[in-house]
Amino acid sequence: MSRGILFPTALVFVLHASLFAFAGDQAAIADAAPTYTSSSVVNAATQLPTDLARYTIATVYGQNLSFTTRSISTLDTGGSLMPFQLDGVGVLVYNLPTPVFFVSPTQINFIIPYDLTPGDYPLRVSRQGYTGLPVTIHVGAFAPGFFVYNGNTLIATHADGKLLSADNPAQAGEVIVLYLVGLGPTQFPQSLFSIPSRAQQLAESTPIGLLLDGTPLGSSAILYAGLTPGCAGLYQINIRLPAGLSPSPKVIVQVGTVSSPEAVLAAVSQ
Repeated sequence: MSRGILFPTALVFVLHASLFAFAGDQAAIADAAPTYTSSSVVNAATQLPTDLARYTIATVYGQNLSFTTRSISTLDTGGSLMPFQLDGVGVLVYNLPTPVFFVSPTQINFIIPYDLTPGDYPLRVSRQGYTGLPVTIHVGAFAPGFFVYNGNTLIATHADGKLLSADNPAQAGEVIVLYLVGLGPTQFPQSLFSIPSRAQQLAESTPIGLLLDGTPLGSSAILYAGLTPGCAGLYQINIRLPAGLSPSPKVIVQVGTVSSPEAVLAAVSQ
């Protein structure tokens, strides 16, 4: 049985800040087509254009992307389906509409389509009848990246959903939950616009590992790796912390031959 798979309300606000921290100037825009480049389409967690994979939360930065600034609400989703447009703004990848989280004049957050195989694909932004020129993005098999705050501090929770902090550290032997993107296919294919309603583990063919201060975590200590219920495009890994860690261990996740950028687990008590 997996543990800690509920998505805590407190974490929504932290991730919201992580996803939308780069929105920039939101002044009124001219009546012009959206503009952006291949290098301004990035992994929403790592902020790198090289880290894109199917079912990864991604961000487009540019100009004239939207007349408004807002993120999705339950009125947009109905609790079960992601919208493909917000205020008439959407993103097309390989001419496929994508789920959209957030729009602003300079930033859009969306999900790379689940069914894409590794390769190069055209991306376009559409805004109320105006469509930007296509740019090419590369979609890989995996694109692991942790959500972080304060630079490279992992967003992580205890199994009860409370955020790890200096005042609420993790203990050796405790189960904690790490949140990230880009872990690839799951045991059952995901409908692109559906919000996962329950835990969904990674495909059995997906090899996954975790390094803590450079030491591999035993597979028996990885209790769950898969989708976060209630959050489209978001993955989580539930682990049992070993003894003997430093107070701020460095963490890397490996999926196949691809490794995430290093992040720091900020609060571990011995």
